[in-house]
Amino acid sequence: MLKCLCTGENMELISSFVTKKQYDQIKKYIDGVCVSYSSFSAYSASSLNKEEIEEIAKEKKVFVNLNALLHQCDLERFSLLIDELYLIPNVFFIVSDLGAVNILKKKGLSTRTVYQSETMITNYLDAKEYEEDNLYGLGISSEITILDASKIISSITNSFYLGYGYRPMYRSYRKIISLWKKEKGLSFENKNMFLKEETRNDLYPVIENEYESVVFRGGVINTIKEIDKIKDCKILFLSALFIDEEKYIEVVKTFKNVLLNNITKEEGNKIISSLDIKEDNSFMYEDSIYEVE
Repeated sequence: MLKCLCTGENMELISSFVTKKQYDQIKKYIDGVCVSYSSFSAYSASSLNKEEIEEIAKEKKVFVNLNALLHQCDLERFSLLIDELYLIPNVFFIVSDLGAVNILKKKGLSTRTVYQSETMITNYLDAKEYEEDNLYGLGISSEITILDASKIISSITNSFYLGYGYRPMYRSYRKIISLWKKEKGLSFENKNMFLKEETRNDLYPVIENEYESVVFRGGVINTIKEIDKIKDCKILFLSALFIDEEKYIEVVKTFKNVLLNNITKEEGNKIISSLDIKEDNSFMYEDSIYEVE
């Protein structure tokens, strides 16, 4: 856990990573890592086996990303997976499904659970509903303005927020890529895929796996120049998914230096902007408005 000299408050900086080499280069800047395990991850930058998780847990908190949306038939298998891991000290669980939250609560693991619903927690009253659950972390939506997020974060003690990375914009049980391939008579491996609209130039990363299809925005969210507005955040998450490994290392290093007041947020933003990673900070400054065309 790092001490944010700019705020006087404790904030945990956690990060995903793509390779062991990348982890070795960022571990000095972070308090924990986010990884997937054998199953129940809709998307993740990397997947580790039990032995690898145990090894990293000796020096860092390990947040196991089990963010798939569950079916009724998944519940028993999900419960057994938790049994495989919960005895490892320093292991926590990130879930997006309330069914998963309930299973973890029944096992007495609320204080090691992060409920990251991605878009559900959008106001103070939503957040307060989960206070009695005593969760380790509660994910605040990144599809509301930074000012609205700040109000929620300052009102609770266990906020989890995406500080940098690609945000999902669409999730579905439907296998949208497989259905499209079947319709068009196409055959290719479901790796490094992007969607492109006919009338726009943006490329949207897309993942399809056994659990669901996930489409991401065409650029990363970058909160570094607004870091003072989320100073009370308990867990700030940086995501390595889809980002060049070397550039991402610089991102993590820069966030750490800003949080420690080694550099200003303006200097940090200049460094990250120089990496030429496309950003999409929509929602940060304007409320969502849907207009009929």
